[in-house]
Amino acid sequence: MATNDLTPKLAPFLDTHLLLPILNFVEETKSRPRADVLQAKIELLSKTSMIDYAADVRKELGSASLAPDEISASKAAVVEKLKLAEARATRLMAIVNDDEKMKELRDRNSFNFGFLSDRFQITGEEVDSLLPLGKLQYECGKYDVAAKILSAYRELVANDSQKLLGALWGLLASNILMSSWNDASRDLTALRELAEEIRLFPTAEKQLNVRTWILHWSLFVHFGVPQGLPSFLDLVFGNDRYIRVVQTKAPWLLRYLAIAAIITKQRIKDVVKAIDQEAYQFSDPIVDFVRALHLRFDFKAAQALLPVCDQVLAADYFAGSSSDDAVPLVRTEFMRCARLSIVEAFCRVHSTLDIAKVAEMLNQTTDEAERFLVNLITENRLDAKIDGTRGTVSIAPQIPTVYQQLIEKTKSLNLRASVLAGSIERAKAHQSRHSGKD
Repeated sequence: MATNDLTPKLAPFLDTHLLLPILNFVEETKSRPRADVLQAKIELLSKTSMIDYAADVRKELGSASLAPDEISASKAAVVEKLKLAEARATRLMAIVNDDEKMKELRDRNSFNFGFLSDRFQITGEEVDSLLPLGKLQYECGKYDVAAKILSAYRELVANDSQKLLGALWGLLASNILMSSWNDASRDLTALRELAEEIRLFPTAEKQLNVRTWILHWSLFVHFGVPQGLPSFLDLVFGNDRYIRVVQTKAPWLLRYLAIAAIITKQRIKDVVKAIDQEAYQFSDPIVDFVRALHLRFDFKAAQALLPVCDQVLAADYFAGSSSDDAVPLVRTEFMRCARLSIVEAFCRVHSTLDIAKVAEMLNQTTDEAERFLVNLITENRLDAKIDGTRGTVSIAPQIPTVYQQLIEKTKSLNLRASVLAGSIERAKAHQSRHSGKD
């Protein structure tokens, strides 16, 4: 399944550290030669300060290891950088590391540059020193320490969008790598809002690139939590800017949109339209399944693709891994929902169903398939009758009411309104800051 491995396409839009768990997964699933994966890890780790980790990978690969003196020298250089960075932020870090004091300051809404400057004579240079210190801790793989530092820095530069942007990228990556999904979701939302501030980007192309990175990083968040898939669909289709990213920069993200649509049964029309429009740019078994089922209504082809889809998803980090044992694998949910979607689509275009054929589609016994159809009819309030003697189900055609059509057309208005309101608030705040300076 190496031909369907999206890692090479995703990699240019992910941070070095975010690629490491993906490579670990590729190594575990053996979807690529182990030597190639280990070599890729070494190349990635050479860009970080995780010296011991890199040495361990070199040993696994059996390649020439660094001499002990070289390792010691590298560690000493990293320690020296950390000491220098910590020295520049000593007074401020004394406050940040004092949990009681931080709680008191935050409870009083006093953890801001104005108060710290007046009360503790903290300077702007000391505040700015937190960002390189947090980055150094992040490069060493100390994500919890980095998150703590960057979180404090984020609060202190809240009124400086340019500095805030740098803090949010590091904070989001740290929280992703610690599987702190609530915090990561908050960081992602803040990052998306900042990405719409045109003045932060010299060109429209630069802004488009930032949105592209946001979409790729969001995969970790949206595929890491149970309710993340609907949010991913809303992110892309609730705003024309992000579907434009998929169309112009990252058509391979159609795989994840297709997965989310099949599992949630939401935005299916939007996903099908996007897949149809971008057929010349990208195709894989998951996308082909949606195309066969919802565009060509070729149920045999869709069913034949299921085993291939399962193999592809088993080798996909976002579908085949889970940070929470209590959350079903995306792969498992997709396969279950895909079978159901075949039957549901089959029901929509046929007035009479053979229960035995439905059982074959679902990989179930006839009795299990009959119970499934009863539940399907009940849940969707279909006008249908089951003939137990003939082993068939007769379904009357379903015509959406005017009310249902209206709901379908307007369901995204709330999201669009909230995005517009957020943009207006940011514009007002920006205007207020500049009028204050004048």
